[in-house]
Amino acid sequence: MTERKHLGQMMLANCPVCGGNVAMSWINDGETEAERKEMVGDWYLRGLAISTVERYEGDSMPPPCTERESHRKQGGS
Repeated sequence: MTERKHLGQMMLANCPVCGGNVAMSWINDGETEAERKEMVGDWYLRGLAISTVERYEGDSMPPPCTERESHRKQGGS
């Protein structure tokens, strides 16, 4: 079996109801620490479960959330 290429780490924001993925971001993808804190803080305020995963070439994408509309910010964004 050949070794798969390591692509890096991702932060995932998952729905606490269905467990599906709502948002994701590569770690160290050019954002500042302040930008990352704001993004993760927003996920936290929305009640999402936040995790960090190692990603490798050929990995499947996490399943999407089936309750996505319940995670939208109030006020239309």
